[in-house]
Amino acid sequence: MSLIEGNKTSDFRTPGGSSTSFSHTQDVGSDGALVALLTSATGNITSVTYGGQSLTLINQSIGGAGFSDRWSVWELKSPPTGSNTLTINYNVSLWDTVSNMIYSFTGSDGVGNHSVNNTPAVDQTTGTTVPTDWNHNIGMTIKGGISPSLTSGTKQVKAQTNWGSAIIRAVEVKEASVTPPPTRGRRIIIN
Repeated sequence: MSLIEGNKTSDFRTPGGSSTSFSHTQDVGSDGALVALLTSATGNITSVTYGGQSLTLINQSIGGAGFSDRWSVWELKSPPTGSNTLTINYNVSLWDTVSNMIYSFTGSDGVGNHSVNNTPAVDQTTGTTVPTDWNHNIGMTIKGGISPSLTSGTKQVKAQTNWGSAIIRAVEVKEASVTPPPTRGRRIIIN
């Protein structure tokens, strides 16, 4: 089955407490995966649930060289389909803005490789141009998108800025592997 990018939810808000919740719709299809890209300027994320199921933390980092954003990637394989509530819990009450981007996929084995170039630079390379799915200002600009048709292998990611430096974070979403059908034993009769 091919990897298919489905519904996505861009969420930009001030929690005003130690958690925040919003609705997201997971597509129907086999090998579903939900990928959450979450950023906060001050609070660490302690847990994330979708439809009551816990997401798995894949990667969490704090921006380097004066950037204080907390960035994390979470995934849930085989999430419940349809509209469900996504809840994010923080280690402190947040009164500053957070940036959340949620992606649904079908035909996926979830998150694969991920990397962070945590040294801010102007026009840095870690390419392929991708559309911007979200563009949030949480005291720094958080923006990004998906390139849905890349082939396997090493890729370059480049952030072009004309206003300052950037930190690049790249996340691979893997296509579901296909299990070959079982073979039946054959009998050979020789007369």
